[in-house]
Amino acid sequence: MRTGPACTGIALLLLGACGSPDTTPSKDNSGHDTRCYMLAGTDRPLVIGADTLVGPEDTLLIRLDLLGELANGMVRHHPARPWHRQGTFTGALEDGVITALYSGSTADGRILKQEVLLRPEEGGLRMAEGDQLLTEGILLFKNRGQVHFGRYAPEVACRE
Repeated sequence: MRTGPACTGIALLLLGACGSPDTTPSKDNSGHDTRCYMLAGTDRPLVIGADTLVGPEDTLLIRLDLLGELANGMVRHHPARPWHRQGTFTGALEDGVITALYSGSTADGRILKQEVLLRPEEGGLRMAEGDQLLTEGILLFKNRGQVHFGRYAPEVACRE
């Protein structure tokens, strides 16, 4: 099974609520670090007769909490189409990549579990894209060594 934008979007649904800038990312003395990321764009174009219209807005918000090598987060995917997804992820940071299990629900009530790989970068985050297989109810990457880290989600201020 090949992942598309919907599966990729799910991967980013991992930590907390992000939103308009009203606070700055924080790191307290315990080593706890909270960061938020937003990926906004448009969905595929709409074709009506001979006209092609720009697709509707699509927004993915990710909140990432790091405590040492432990990573937790929340993801909210708000496409303009009549479906959305939200859930949480838990994992670990190793060699600059967060490997986590995302667990969430869709607008129609389906539960989804998926392996996600996130790569924090200077001022942003990238999610892994690649072939996944459904194994015991969880979408797992077929080969982590062959994933591609896709679109860049810039860091935004977290909403408390």
